[in-house]
Amino acid sequence: MTNEMKEQEIIFPVDWTYRVIIESAKEDKVIPELKKLLQQFGVLDDLKNTSVSTSGTYKTFAFSKQLGSHEEMENIANTIHALDGVKVVI
Repeated sequence: MTNEMKEQEIIFPVDWTYRVIIESAKEDKVIPELKKLLQQFGVLDDLKNTSVSTSGTYKTFAFSKQLGSHEEMENIANTIHALDGVKVVI
């Protein structure tokens, strides 16, 4: 494997931007739950609507947080992904 094909190592602490893709039909339920979780995780950044799928079925939201470890990164992503209506957390 060449160096270009290897994943880049993330050096912590790191400022990370998450992208959360949700079902548009469940937005009214998901967003308040998501905002509540973000407060619990100490996210001070506003949740931003960054895009809508061509069909309007999905919406992407983004927020940023400084992370201290890979475990923290995974915990936040997994907790958000467990919300009903969340399809993907990147």
